[in-house]
Amino acid sequence: MKRNEKNKPHTSWVTLEFQPSESFSNVIVKGAWDGWKGSIMHKKKNGAFYVRKKIPVGAWECGFKCNDDIWQINPDMKATPSPFGSLNNIITVR
Repeated sequence: MKRNEKNKPHTSWVTLEFQPSESFSNVIVKGAWDGWKGSIMHKKKNGAFYVRKKIPVGAWECGFKCNDDIWQINPDMKATPSPFGSLNNIITVR
């Protein structure tokens, strides 16, 4: 094992998908795994969005910022109240 990898948390590749209930030109997934920095999602022909990324193992809150100002969640994923009065999704990475 390389010395730099010794303290690095274990990660897994995860594909996150989001099918918005209305048409959006852009969606960013934001999650606690990276301090809520966000990753731009790719739009499919059917209007759904996806991104594939490495996420540390564990349970994480996340959500989808649509058109730069609308916070939404995926209704097909588990959800929990956020401290801001909205909902966040929960994903579990193994």
